[in-house]
Order: sequence, then structure tokens, then C-alpha cells
Amino acid sequence: MTVGINGYGFIGYHLWVYLNYKCNDIDVIRLSKKLEDDLDSLSKCDVVIHMAEKNRGYPSQLYKDNKESAKHLTKMLDKIGNKPTIIYTSSTHEDDDDLYGKWRRENNEMFSNWTNNFKSIKLPNIFGPFCKPNYNSFIATFCDKILKNEELQVNDNKVNLLYIDNLCKQIYKIASFKKIYDTKIRHD
Repeated sequence: MTVGINGYGFIGYHLWVYLNYKCNDIDVIRLSKKLEDDLDSLSKCDVVIHMAEKNRGYPSQLYKDNKESAKHLTKMLDKIGNKPTIIYTSSTHEDDDDLYGKWRRENNEMFSNWTNNFKSIKLPNIFGPFCKPNYNSFIATFCDKILKNEELQVNDNKVNLLYIDNLCKQIYKIASFKKIYDTKIRHD
């Protein structure tokens, strides 16, 4: 089985390393940022993990870009006649009443209409090595502020956390169909 990773961020990097070096039963392809230049690799994929979305910027531009990113993937797959399983890394915030939640819900709907072989996983707050402070995880921001002896803001909100390696193990199980009946990401 061949798994293509469509994403170059924090989770995409860790997932590529995990699948490439710890999972001998699958082949892993790190898809190009320009899918139209990587159609040969895309045609080999039995599973594509779509995580090529941005999280920071102007909400209206993020909405537009992230909708286009998902549509572009299906357009390139249609072009080569490949209908792999799509795994979409969504967010626990997909039910929020804002543009962030809206594009997640709409991308879920678009992928599920495009193929019957679709899994959406709602990711909690992910943390681990190489997280960028003030970007990927409030854990990285908190640790960075402690190291720099900067003022901390502490909230008492309940937050579900998941360590990056544990996420990678769970995505591997979903991608390799070892646990296709349950795509709920565990954060305990």
C-alpha cells in the first residue's frame, strides 16, 4: 500500500518521518506542494492524507485558499483517474460558527461527495518537538515564554492535548485500515 502525504507543516513533517521510518508495511510519498507537477506520485497512492491547509492569516483569505487546496487535490486525482482513500485532518473546531469551522465542514462535505473512501479526523491541540511558538501550539508558546522569562497568560479552559507521536500512530492505523471503523482521535 502507498500513502501520500499532502502537507508540509508540523504534523505533515512528523507524520512523514513516522510512516517512513517506523512503518515497514507501507510505502510513503511526500507529495509536492504543486500537485500538478507530481501526478506520477499521486497516481501511485492508495491513500492520500490531506493536511495542506493554512491556519494563520486573514480569515477570508484562509477560507478561500483552504477550500481551493481541497478542490485542487480532487481535480488532480480526477485528471489521473485515481480515487484513493482520502484522510482529511480536520479540527475539533470544525463545528465552530466562523469561517475556520465553515471551510472544514465544507471540505468534509466535498470530499465525502467525491468518494465513498473518505475519513475525516478531528484533531485536538497537538504538541511536540519542533512546534513553533505563537503558531502551532499554545504549549510551545508557553514553554518559549518560560524560557525567555516573559509574562505568561494562564487560562483555566479545558483543553484536549495529544502528543505528535501518538497522533502519528493513530493516523497510521487509520491509513493502513487497521482501525477503519473508528476515526475518532484519542487524546487520553
